[in-house]
Amino acid sequence: MSEDSRLLNVSVFKEIAREELKNCLQKYDGTKAIIWDEKILGIIELIADFAFLRQYGVIQMLHLRKDRLPLIRAEHVVYFVRKKPSLMKLIVDNLREEIKKTTKNHDYHILFMPCKSWLCEKILEDENVSSIISSVSEYPVEILPIDDDVLSMQMIDSLKELFVEKDYSCLLHVARAIIHIQLRFGIIRDIYGQGSCAKRVTELLSKLKNEMSLNESHVVPQIHSLLILDRSIDFITPLMNQMTYEGLCDEIFGTNNGLKKKVLEHYSREILQTYGYSNLEFLHNLELAGLIKVRNTLLNKPYNMLKKQFRLTRVKTEPDNDLTYVFNGYAPLSARIVESFLKSRWITMSETLKVLPGSTFEYHQQIPLELRRHRSSITSVTSSRSNIVPNEEPRVILVFFIGGVTFAEISALRLLAQKRNLNVELLIATTQILNGKTLVEALR
Repeated sequence: MSEDSRLLNVSVFKEIAREELKNCLQKYDGTKAIIWDEKILGIIELIADFAFLRQYGVIQMLHLRKDRLPLIRAEHVVYFVRKKPSLMKLIVDNLREEIKKTTKNHDYHILFMPCKSWLCEKILEDENVSSIISSVSEYPVEILPIDDDVLSMQMIDSLKELFVEKDYSCLLHVARAIIHIQLRFGIIRDIYGQGSCAKRVTELLSKLKNEMSLNESHVVPQIHSLLILDRSIDFITPLMNQMTYEGLCDEIFGTNNGLKKKVLEHYSREILQTYGYSNLEFLHNLELAGLIKVRNTLLNKPYNMLKKQFRLTRVKTEPDNDLTYVFNGYAPLSARIVESFLKSRWITMSETLKVLPGSTFEYHQQIPLELRRHRSSITSVTSSRSNIVPNEEPRVILVFFIGGVTFAEISALRLLAQKRNLNVELLIATTQILNGKTLVEALR
């Protein structure tokens, strides 16, 4: 579907982000040097180039590094960073030399994305550098478009934080991002999800509605329903190799369903002896994320049931445009779940979804009567999906991946959206874009 024919125009989030960036830079009167957190620089490049930054006084751009700063020609030095304690240590190293100087040559500022952190500010205070910092502010942008049907929060560390470190603080930002989407496109009445993180986000949504004035929104709802999925329900897709998909299915899903204790100990010992004990933490992280676990005698092996229920591998009767095309014979489980969601009632899927990590849930928000759209095409996602009326406006479904989504899954979902019998427009949102390499790196 072309950008012009889409019902939702997500480019508005880029314009909002550019305006916020302009406002942040205009707070500092004079020339500016930006010291970038490298992972933020990739995000900013989605919305602004150097020509845009130069319009608002930026004359230098440097990467955040340890030790003293290089020669700075600007009046203001702006650290543009995430709220990570490790980054505060680098800033401290930078500023210690500046404190020793008898004259102050620059004004120093810290700009946090997306919000300030009490812990980070405390580190700066404890390290005795806060006195040299003129201001601490925030760049409150939660989500950005990377295509006309894809929004990303570009939270590069979300996978490890959620599924290894069990740090759920980023879920607040996920909830805020969903609120921002609703402020732009109206309240989403029906919310469904699978996974513990998805459930936490939904609980946060109910608490944030009043704080972020969602209930005061006067926008007519344009999104029919929201489906939130944890990455933990399908770790295999990022690891898929289209030439050896069946072997990887058996290997990864078998591992995910658990290994006998003696077998797990044997393989762990073999890996450590062959590749070194530096991989001990990696093995531990795989266990924390749920990719390997000791098998309980009562634990069922769900792969065969999932394979049959969701048609994960291609059979001769499948059409050429089936979702299995993205891996030359294997359909991403996450995409099959979305397909089933579009074709049937969520409650009828709950029994099958029980074998996946986390809880299966649904949540419904009230929409003021005056904002409800009075067209036959605007129906609950729980209603009948059959008997599509010709020329009927498509249902708009937001699918949000917590922990990342792959481009293969995006391709599969786009294929779903092209099927006329579904009559649907899909908007995909994610905490980050993921692939096999970034998944493994996150777990190290």
